[in-house]
Amino acid sequence: MEKETKPEYLKKLSEKGWSDARAGNLSFHGRTEGFSPKYKKEIPFETAKYPALIDQQLMISRKGADLNQYTEFIKNDLLSVRFTNDYMIIEGNSEEHELSSEYLSHFLLHQYLIQNHSGKKCILHVHPDEFIAISHSS
Repeated sequence: MEKETKPEYLKKLSEKGWSDARAGNLSFHGRTEGFSPKYKKEIPFETAKYPALIDQQLMISRKGADLNQYTEFIKNDLLSVRFTNDYMIIEGNSEEHELSSEYLSHFLLHQYLIQNHSGKKCILHVHPDEFIAISHSS
């Protein structure tokens, strides 16, 4: 991979209570090397809504990924998503390589980052325990 995804960052999130094990997602865009997925599926997709993503590659956590299992997360829970004119191609190392329900938000944010030449490539979406408690108390 171009830039190494460091498991210790995920561990710090968990230790600080900023991420519940299965609550949140990680995604980044850019070409990756050394990712040899076992499973692949092509899904018809309206890529015209995401023009900046055509010919791009995203790495995004799969549905149900456990951010607390750092080493396994890197090996099994990241999916490669590539976009062609008519398809979204999803590749991963787990038979359960379904995108999380927040994938469209990640696509929109990456499109924004690419179109605006921000230089930013990573989105980390977590559910800190304190914020969850606040949202349920009102």
